[in-house]
Amino acid sequence: MSWNFFLSWQFGMTLVAALAIGIWQFLSIRRSRAKRGEDKPVEHPLGSGERNPPRR
Repeated sequence: MSWNFFLSWQFGMTLVAALAIGIWQFLSIRRSRAKRGEDKPVEHPLGSGERNPPRR
């Protein structure tokens, strides 16, 4: 077995794992929002930057 094969296999598995984690997180967020009954975009507690400019 050559190093090229091992490294390409390892890189491929890393990409598969990253994709699986991303899908898992996306579905977890959707489940959590569905439990709370949220169906619209979440608003930041401090509002948008237009009405409340950042404090310095």
